[in-house]
Amino acid sequence: MAVIETVPSVVFKTRVRDESVPGPNPFRWQDVTTEEIFKGKK
Repeated sequence: MAVIETVPSVVFKTRVRDESVPGPNPFRWQDVTTEEIFKGKK
């Protein structure tokens, strides 16, 4: 009997570089879901 384990559905708060943000720290927050990260992987 095979056991299929899935990753829980979680939203990660990540920082991404965005040159349109003024100042010395050009980053913005972006939500990334586990589905976006692990989609198509086993």
